[in-house]
Amino acid sequence: MADKEAVKGRTITWDTECPDMNVTADRHLLARALFELLLNSIEFAGDGPAVKICAKDKDGFVVISIADNGPGFTAEGLEMAFDPFYTTKPVGAGMGLTRAKRIVNEHQGSMTIGNGPDGGARVQVPFPLIRCNPAQLSLFC
Repeated sequence: MADKEAVKGRTITWDTECPDMNVTADRHLLARALFELLLNSIEFAGDGPAVKICAKDKDGFVVISIADNGPGFTAEGLEMAFDPFYTTKPVGAGMGLTRAKRIVNEHQGSMTIGNGPDGGARVQVPFPLIRCNPAQLSLFC
């Protein structure tokens, strides 16, 4: 990610104190989706940029949240964000959120976007949680 022009020279603060949880996913595709979301957050983060990523166990889902301290989504941005080729950036094709959402949907997850209570953008991605019983043999645990 450091090779992206919009990221160069920016200091990012990460909050990664999250519990370990399991989901069924293609790790490379899921990493690609998270990369797209994180890159957007970094590019739009405000002065003294801060990006927070965390995962929580909620109602049988692992909910991955990514939030930044940027300007947040405009009304048009909230409506158009997942449309291919929609972008508000001077550089880019407008495919990042579209790709990320497609990957998430293919993994039985969903994606919601919005603005945080104190400003900034917030993306939430819930995936079905796999509960592991240590006494059981599982390919996913």
